[in-house]
Amino acid sequence: MAKYVLKRILLLIPVLLGVLIVVFTITYLTPGDPVVTILGTGYTPEKYVAKAAELGLDKSYLEQLWNYIWHIFTRLDFGKSYITNVPVATELATRVVVTAKIAIITIIIDVLVGVPCGIIASTKQYSAWDYGFTSFALLSSAIPSFVIAPVFQVIFCVKLRWFPLAGLAGVSSYVLPIAVNALGGIALITRMTRSSMLETIRQDYIRTAKAKGMGRREVVRKHALKNALIPVITVTGSSFALMMGGALVVEMIFTIPGLGTYLYNGITNRDYPIINGSVILAATIVCIMSIVVDITYTVVDPRLKTQFVSKKSGNRRKKLAQAGDGHV
Repeated sequence: MAKYVLKRILLLIPVLLGVLIVVFTITYLTPGDPVVTILGTGYTPEKYVAKAAELGLDKSYLEQLWNYIWHIFTRLDFGKSYITNVPVATELATRVVVTAKIAIITIIIDVLVGVPCGIIASTKQYSAWDYGFTSFALLSSAIPSFVIAPVFQVIFCVKLRWFPLAGLAGVSSYVLPIAVNALGGIALITRMTRSSMLETIRQDYIRTAKAKGMGRREVVRKHALKNALIPVITVTGSSFALMMGGALVVEMIFTIPGLGTYLYNGITNRDYPIINGSVILAATIVCIMSIVVDITYTVVDPRLKTQFVSKKSGNRRKKLAQAGDGHV
């Protein structure tokens, strides 16, 4: 198992390298000149050349790409912002904490709410509970966050004045962004849990457990739930990327100083180091989450863990057999 995890971690290197090259190439080929954006309209050719040399933009594409990759892998240096001259790594370390809080709490709420709703909807199929949760899931998934967020702001911030309208003034500032970001995930996990549970409870071993006299709750808890959670875990891990993306949108609407606002300002100001660093960091988080999901599989379903053990044992038996043949 440890070798498998190590192998997955090593595979992140070419993946992230590919993301880095693609993002850097896109920003390099994007129309517009960051030097002109920094200097404004009243600049001289001498100032332009000096600024381009200072930023390293006077070099060729391959030279810029190589220097950028080298600085990241050797010093974790993502460069400095063209506008503020602040190191991008410093800003990312501060802002990713805010975005991670929103995304992680959102995922926890999605699971704590979506999984029970899906279980109730599947075990009480065609009931009022089923129709209610299914309708809520369909409605929540159909309305995007950039539509729900202003509605919540008007109701809870302007009318009721329960929460701050924008900014990050304390714990209360996280409530509405997390609520807006969680609605889509709750809908997705509810629908997936319901579908997976309906498929699982119709299997033969579930009927056998019921025939042996086991109660309905015990059958669901001991037999159906673990098998039904496998696709739910997959969706939850995959939806973390969506939660990160949703957090970026929500941050801009609520003016929260997180990764989304930072990336938006970088795009607006053509600040390429900010754009590259933000995208690479987001890609790294998504790749790490995929590894966490794979490890979680073995916790929920022990059969997956035995595959690693049996494969390792099989390799040992093969080596012992070969050694025995050589000795004879």
